[in-house]
Amino acid sequence: MPDESNPPPADPAWTPPPQQPALQQPAPRQPAPQQPAPQQPAPQQPAWTPPQQPAQPGWSAAPPPPPQQGWTPQPTPQQAPPPQWAPPGQPQPASAWTPPGQPVGGPPAKRGGIKKRWIVLAAVVAIAGFAGFTAWQREQTYQSGHAAYLAADCASAVGPLRSVAGEDSSSSDSETELKARAELQECEALLAADAMGSRGDAADAVLAYRELITKYPRSPLVGTALAGGQELIATAPESVASVELCDALDGLETEEFIASPADSLPALLYACGQAYEAERAFADALAAYGRFRAEYADHDLADDVETAYARAILEDADEGGAGELPPPDQGRPGGVPDLATIVIQNDAPDILAMVFSGPDVRVEEVEACAECQKYLSPGPPACPELGPVAEYVVEPGTYDVVVRSGSGSDVTPFRGTWILEAGLIYDSCFYIVTTTQ
Repeated sequence: MPDESNPPPADPAWTPPPQQPALQQPAPRQPAPQQPAPQQPAPQQPAWTPPQQPAQPGWSAAPPPPPQQGWTPQPTPQQAPPPQWAPPGQPQPASAWTPPGQPVGGPPAKRGGIKKRWIVLAAVVAIAGFAGFTAWQREQTYQSGHAAYLAADCASAVGPLRSVAGEDSSSSDSETELKARAELQECEALLAADAMGSRGDAADAVLAYRELITKYPRSPLVGTALAGGQELIATAPESVASVELCDALDGLETEEFIASPADSLPALLYACGQAYEAERAFADALAAYGRFRAEYADHDLADDVETAYARAILEDADEGGAGELPPPDQGRPGGVPDLATIVIQNDAPDILAMVFSGPDVRVEEVEACAECQKYLSPGPPACPELGPVAEYVVEPGTYDVVVRSGSGSDVTPFRGTWILEAGLIYDSCFYIVTTTQ
């Protein structure tokens, strides 16, 4: 039989965390009956309150204690509330428990974030400042080299310009780098030409100066390059006469590299003729000698050029396969007693050019015959005796003789050896024989 002095236990209800026990409203006591026998008190109704709901007036659950300053506790399984009981027929309330010290809606903000942002910002500002200083410094270096470049002081300009220009070009190069690189190229070209002249390569130096002017016609270095070339030619014209330079002679004159033609050009033409002869370019040699003879016949070098011209004609005749020139007819007495006399008649419609190279050197021309014609092979039986006549008096002796067309027409030259004696006159005539009409 049950013990009536102890009432049955009430249904279990949620108990707040042990930090502070929850207050319960005591159940009202029934008045004691008048009967002597004690009555069993009515069972106490459970005092259920949904979690996180406002407490009934007069009682409430104590809040959890605040966290220690500077430390945020992490939730643990022991801190999570146990499952809650709901009376039958009522829905289970959703859990509204939040770890102590953590705001609803996300993790707490980290205290070090602002400091880190300041550090990153300071680093960015420092980098930007350094980049700006570097750009300013490069600009100052460029301006130093640029000023020297404008003054044609390339020895002083190349250092700063090379420092700014760098070694490799790319699409990211700045405008300053591109300008420095362009000016550096011009200065290096000028310095290279200067170096050639200093070591004795005068012809190559002149051509290098000319190339700079041709490539950079608006460069402030043009005047310096032109003056450098002029000085080399004026100082020693014969030292600049290479085949390459002589080929460019017309252009060098047009570009005023020959500052004083009357002083420099005669020696240069003579030297060019010799340079061509050395390369066995006899036609070019004859052109150089021929121009000298036409423009500077009274120059001190005229006799030397005449000898060279005759020599070049003989060599050109040999190279070109000249025909054999027979000796003139038997000399007849007359003329100057101690000298030999040559009488030539030109019965050809072209100018007749003759070279006598022996004790004397003579280069002569006989005018064309306006009434004469070219004859079909084998030619006329005797000299037509229609054309102009020329007479030359020379020292007696053995001569190499060349006869060729003086008009540049395609006529085979003739070469032979003549022995001329003093006190005799030697007659000869020339006409052109062709194998086609």
